[in-house]
Amino acid sequence: FIRGPEGNSEAEERFMLFKELLDNHKLTLNPDTVIQGDFTRESGVKAVEYLLDRNLNVDAFIASADEIAIGCLKALRERGIDVPGKIAVVGFDDIFETSVVSPPLTTVRQPMSELGKIAVEMLVELINGEKTPSTAVLDTTLKIRQSCGCFEYSLSAVKATLSGNLESKHDASVGNGSGIQSILSRIDPSIHKRAGKLIEAFINDVDSMQNIMFIKEVDKVAGEYLFDAGFSDSWNAVFMELWFFAQRSYERKKLTFANTLLFESAGIRVEAAKRMQGFKIVSAARENRIIRKLGQTIANILDMDLLFDTAVKHFPKLGIKTFFIMLYDNVEKNSGLQYKLICINGKRRLSLLSKNNKAGFMSGLSGVFDPAYPPVFIIEPLYFQKECFGMLVCENDVAVNAERYEIVSEYLSGALHSAFLMQKVQHQSAILEKANKELARLQVKEHAYLESVNRELEQGRKIQKGFLPEYLPQPKGWEVAASFVPARAVSGDFYDAFMLDDKYMALVIADVSGKDVSAALFMALICTLIRILTERLHAEGLDPLESAKIINEYVFSHYSQAKDRQMYTTLFLGLLDVNSSELRYCNAGHYAPLLLSNAGIDLKLPPTGPALGLIPEAEFIKKSVIIPPDSILFAYTDGVTDARSPEGVQFTSNRLFNILQQPAGSALEKLSQVETALFAHIKGAEPSDDITILVLRRAGNGI
Repeated sequence: FIRGPEGNSEAEERFMLFKELLDNHKLTLNPDTVIQGDFTRESGVKAVEYLLDRNLNVDAFIASADEIAIGCLKALRERGIDVPGKIAVVGFDDIFETSVVSPPLTTVRQPMSELGKIAVEMLVELINGEKTPSTAVLDTTLKIRQSCGCFEYSLSAVKATLSGNLESKHDASVGNGSGIQSILSRIDPSIHKRAGKLIEAFINDVDSMQNIMFIKEVDKVAGEYLFDAGFSDSWNAVFMELWFFAQRSYERKKLTFANTLLFESAGIRVEAAKRMQGFKIVSAARENRIIRKLGQTIANILDMDLLFDTAVKHFPKLGIKTFFIMLYDNVEKNSGLQYKLICINGKRRLSLLSKNNKAGFMSGLSGVFDPAYPPVFIIEPLYFQKECFGMLVCENDVAVNAERYEIVSEYLSGALHSAFLMQKVQHQSAILEKANKELARLQVKEHAYLESVNRELEQGRKIQKGFLPEYLPQPKGWEVAASFVPARAVSGDFYDAFMLDDKYMALVIADVSGKDVSAALFMALICTLIRILTERLHAEGLDPLESAKIINEYVFSHYSQAKDRQMYTTLFLGLLDVNSSELRYCNAGHYAPLLLSNAGIDLKLPPTGPALGLIPEAEFIKKSVIIPPDSILFAYTDGVTDARSPEGVQFTSNRLFNILQQPAGSALEKLSQVETALFAHIKGAEPSDDITILVLRRAGNGI
């Protein structure tokens, strides 16, 4: 018995009923034959491996769910074990695939739709004040199919036919051996052994006028060849020869019986063809789900080793068990091809990497494969846009659709390119982190080193300033202006504006937690990630706003357990169509940007998700707004409203909103209005927080 997940009430109930039935029939349960599963096919495969590899005497697998049972069928078929001839298999749930697998799976059907219907009817009765029972119990249905050994084909039609008043004539005597040989001499020699059993069963059943073996043999052949190519022309020829043989060899009574047997066998073959078609549909749907899941999984992996481990785990599910990933040392010249991953039969082979990199392409694998059966490999390029940076080499499997290799290579190419970019970002981050540690060490030095520290900070300020745009794009009909005043030598605020192409402009403003050097390092990382990811997603035809979700997962997994505090950042990311004036955006916990007209504040763009790095798998809703002519989008950080006078009085949102009510003829004029009032309030005092403002204006004749 293969159980369901621990703690699952349905799984426990099914197991308890199984034990109860054994007790009712005075059968003892061997605890060694009870396997913990999890309602997946993989648990069915593992259960077969566990029990049969220990040479336990197993005559049936009872699975607590159909998914587990289908996994058992797969594992038994791969071991060449006849189901149900050697081992029977039973499931539970009656999912669609149970009727199309081979052999069809005996299972238990739960009346789910009926339960739903009765539940609604009872609810309506309660709403109407009618009396209704507190519970309703519906019986399950046992769906008996062939996997349990219950043969579903019968010859009732034969018996009915033969009970009629047929003329009894003397039947020609058919020698069993001579009959078999006469048929075998006219069919494909490659199936002689298997066809001989079928022919012998046919002749014996017709001679004895009993349905004993032939129909069962037909059903076995259907199951054995279902997953190859159905009944091939060679097998169709066998049944045709049996028909000719019957016409030549039997008188009327036996001929009628023989024809009825052949008619029943045709029904089995038709049913097998239907099952094969259904199985193909289910398999294709399941394969597509696995491929989509693989693409989603590796798209969010930015660590190279983790990406390779994921490939080793998921590629075999697609039938790709042996494959190599090779990357160029020099991408520009496509030279220095090096093995980065070697997977043989689903297992990563680290020991072969250095050996093969020294021996050259494929040379170091000469001892891995049997020279008598040399493998055939399919090579797919790994590339980004027009740049090829490596190869995916897969051992060809005739059962694998050739398009699958291309799809997998495309997913892998995108993931590897992201990993390369992340390596560069991490390298830059490591350099900055090293500088941060050096600065911390210098702080405990003598006063004589303070000047040196200040010089280092100034250099850091220049480096950080380099992350900000040197100039702001000014597409036709639009104006962009910005102001940035750090509270210290380095800061955690930043802004950016850049064109993705002639049509789309990205607008960014963000506020990293903290104001020290670590915030500056974090700011550099986030700024770089936004540029890289938005440009890459747009180049691949994907939504650049998805970069917020990717950055959130990366920040949370790498910086949520920082030594002194949790690192996070607020972010407003907008994507402006300069032709249609549509601004699509997501707001990750940032102060709401304001849409202004000459009449004042028309609209606020509040957060559509949490700050990046706080919550794993957070959702970031995307919204859009049309920016009318003569309108201004005003985005800012909390350093504006929190700015203090020498007396400690804050500037406040009310002061800011009053200033924004004033009309302005350009983005620079609006920026100047706010800066003038803000610096008059500060009166030369050092800002308590970074001050960042980003202004976008659509001209009156903008389109």
